[in-house]
Amino acid sequence: ASRGFHIRNILVTTEIGLSVILLVLAGLLFNSFVRVIRTDKGFHTTTALAADISLPQADYSDANRRTDFYQQLLDKLCNAAGIKSAAIINALPLTGQTWVDAAWLPGDGRPLTERPSTNVRFISEEYFQTMGIPLLAGRSFKQPDRQRKVAVISQRLADILWPQQDSIVGRIFFSNDNNQYEVIGVTGDVLTDIDKAPVAILYRPYWEASRRQAVIVAQASAGDPYSIAESIRVAIHSLNSDIPIPVMRTMHEVLDDSVAQRRFQMSLTLVFAASALLLAGIGIYGVVSYSVTLRTREIGVRLAFGAPQHNVLVMVLRQAMMPVMIGILTGLVISLAMGRVLTSLLYDISPRDPLTIISVLVMLITISLAACYIPASKAAKIDPMKALRCE
Repeated sequence: ASRGFHIRNILVTTEIGLSVILLVLAGLLFNSFVRVIRTDKGFHTTTALAADISLPQADYSDANRRTDFYQQLLDKLCNAAGIKSAAIINALPLTGQTWVDAAWLPGDGRPLTERPSTNVRFISEEYFQTMGIPLLAGRSFKQPDRQRKVAVISQRLADILWPQQDSIVGRIFFSNDNNQYEVIGVTGDVLTDIDKAPVAILYRPYWEASRRQAVIVAQASAGDPYSIAESIRVAIHSLNSDIPIPVMRTMHEVLDDSVAQRRFQMSLTLVFAASALLLAGIGIYGVVSYSVTLRTREIGVRLAFGAPQHNVLVMVLRQAMMPVMIGILTGLVISLAMGRVLTSLLYDISPRDPLTIISVLVMLITISLAACYIPASKAAKIDPMKALRCE
């Protein structure tokens, strides 16, 4: 019986230890996910609808034809009912890094591979307005800029090229294509990856690199972004009916796609943690109930000799909680030791976040006490005479 009692206690300790590990991980992933969702993405728009455009190779092999098509499409969209503004870009925010080039100041003698790198985005004039990206200084592109080499840069790139300098507009730098660019504007930083710090971004006019694949972004005047979906389709097919109907998505859906992996990790861990907690609670209750049943005569004798019910209750609780506390301490030590491994899964939160750990401990202790208290209270109310007659 003693051996069986120890085995049951070991099982309870193991269940509790695993529950601590899974609950701490689930709590950290949940807090991390919330912080990712709430982080400043750099753009502020709730009514923008994005449409992926793919121009047929046969009709648009020439760059000038592609540029003309995009310009005509933007003109139609900006004049369409329900559309406040429209723009074009080669890659939306939160969709990863693309087209990485070097950027450097005149006289930089370092090898090309050692010069600062920047993501390049090709945009139209109304892009910042449409996406709600703040212009911190200067302006965006205009049609007269077609005759000049101008660029708008993000604050991150400005800090890299001209650290601790406020006046950036009008300054000159070189890009990987060996062209000299003049800065005409500085924008706020925008996230290319939801769970990474903002990277340097260089914005150039879309007419410098008109490609067959692009993204049209239109902002609805009000209401549901999908209310302008038909207007976008009509504008595209009015220029060329052979262009496939584009896949459209709101920026909220773009955000959902960018956090899909994190959401899956969090959901899966929460399921396992909840299952482990449920099994631990059932296991504790079952072990304590069985232990009380085996000790019915002993408890009856204690009560018959005048032991207060309160003392019996405390005794059972103390003995039942011992393997629970060992399991909690073991799981806590393992969770803290896993901190370095967990760091890569977390965003803006320490793997040893005290609030998460304390919350898990309070929840586990509360549930464990409840699972122990029910059979312990029954043990304290045993009728001594009935308990002795059972033997």
